[in-house]
Amino acid sequence: MKPRATLAELLFPTRCLGCRILGIQICATCRRSWNPHIYRSIHFSGSESFSVYSAVMYSPIAGRILLAAKEESIALADQLIVGAIVHALTYFIREVGDGNFVPVPSRTAASRLRGRDFLAEMSDQAARPFGARSLSLLRHGRLIHDQSRLSARQRAINIGGGLTLKKAAIVPNDPLIIIDDLVTTGASLSESVRILRESGARVRGAVTACRA
Repeated sequence: MKPRATLAELLFPTRCLGCRILGIQICATCRRSWNPHIYRSIHFSGSESFSVYSAVMYSPIAGRILLAAKEESIALADQLIVGAIVHALTYFIREVGDGNFVPVPSRTAASRLRGRDFLAEMSDQAARPFGARSLSLLRHGRLIHDQSRLSARQRAINIGGGLTLKKAAIVPNDPLIIIDDLVTTGASLSESVRILRESGARVRGAVTACRA
């Protein structure tokens, strides 16, 4: 068994998710950079505000961990992201209130390339410790471009009016919490809050793993 393990290590060496150093999936230095705290911010959807709680401040290391989860489906990266979301949710539920979770929808093309709906999976896993349900209520109603290289204004135009309800049955008194991996300008969260509130839902706010 040992020669096989050695051959596998030579062919597929383990590298740190953050800095790519050989030998370990995440080194101590990068693990300290992915150290959940709590970051609170206020965003607006139209004239109404909503709270966003995040666990990790975005950095190059955080960016690599997010990519390792989304593009490579690396299990440890998934665990780190779910852990960060759960950490932020703990504070959000204590201070704002509980509810069922609604993941921001991934682009269809991205989900197809990845072979999974990344955010829906993260939301499902994060819901379990709280006994909540993860409800995939939203979908893209038109083409949405990748937002990673867009300015704040371009993001707002790109996502504005781009979401629709996947399911029409929303219970007005059922509180909801939006789930996303990263908040930058808040455009995707604002659009998610808008469409849900216009449909009669009571949206408490949003929780993300990272904040840029």
